[in-house]
Amino acid sequence: MRDNRVRAGQFTYYSGLDNLSGVSDAGKIAWFAGRVEKVINRPLREVRALGQTNEAIWDLNLGVVTIICSAIEALGSFYSPDAKDRDAFIRFVTDFMDPVYRRTAANSSNSYAEILYGQFRCGLAHGFSIEGHEVATRPGTYILDQNGYVSIDLWGLFDDMERASSSYLAKV
Repeated sequence: MRDNRVRAGQFTYYSGLDNLSGVSDAGKIAWFAGRVEKVINRPLREVRALGQTNEAIWDLNLGVVTIICSAIEALGSFYSPDAKDRDAFIRFVTDFMDPVYRRTAANSSNSYAEILYGQFRCGLAHGFSIEGHEVATRPGTYILDQNGYVSIDLWGLFDDMERASSSYLAKV
């Protein structure tokens, strides 16, 4: 089935629908960038815009963080294909996202990157919850650490992931 939002001969940016066998490496990278834009960035920008006038959208915050963490995990697996998921995720975060992720959280031996993976990504993937930390929609700062209780701004995280993916893809 072809995506009805594209013209015949154009990429859909959906795996399995686009034949990339004759596409150059640069073309494949451009395709991947288009896919990230189509299935992650553009829809999340729309969710953010809806939230400006519809506070019910705020209830999607855990779903949005799940999508963002899935995107980071996928990007990390491309960036560090030989690394385990956790290591690839953390490496991508520390190499491409805000340098604050390299710092250690208060009252913890874990960096913010490790907390993003362990409590946010894994907590949501395996229990649909974030234990001991939170996603905030209006914290006033990107990452707020109150004696080890870490609050990450939802849209700051999205903006950071979007910048990081662009930076990574420009480097490839």
